Amino acid sequence: MNEDVIRNKMKDFIATKVHNDVLQLLEYIANVVMETINSGIIPVVTGNLQDSTGIGIYHNGVMKRFVPNQIAVVPRTDIYPAGLTTRDVVWGHNILQEAINKGALRYSKGYVLVVLSAMPYAALVDVKHGYFDNQIVSELNSTVRSLVTQFKRI
Repeated sequence: MNEDVIRNKMKDFIATKVHNDVLQLLEYIANVVMETINSGIIPVVTGNLQDSTGIGIYHNGVMKRFVPNQIAVVPRTDIYPAGLTTRDVVWGHNILQEAINKGALRYSKGYVLVVLSAMPYAALVDVKHGYFDNQIVSELNSTVRSLVTQFKRI
């Protein structure tokens, strides 16, 4: 009986430790990505494109961490958000929050780190200027692999 109690306590401890370590690693990666986004590679006009960009860390559909950007002081008024036929006042952080909330349903199993840029024109800007070109994605993948390797040694 005591062996079972000890075994279960050890399993719980290990599961909690691993869970916390994984979240810590994902948070570190999220901060590295946000530093890259904020490094000036994306020019700022109103700040709403950066405000619509953030990172969500989910575990089994529950948001564990959210790393936002909020620098805009004026909304965008020159775009047509999805579903609207007239121009509307658009704040990037509001659109990001909607996307983050939807993530809980979409990322319902395991650990997931999601980089979101929810402004309706984000993909068009990226295609036109290549801010997140293959080189940046490749560098990010390399950084993540290196961090995971370091993490495994701990």
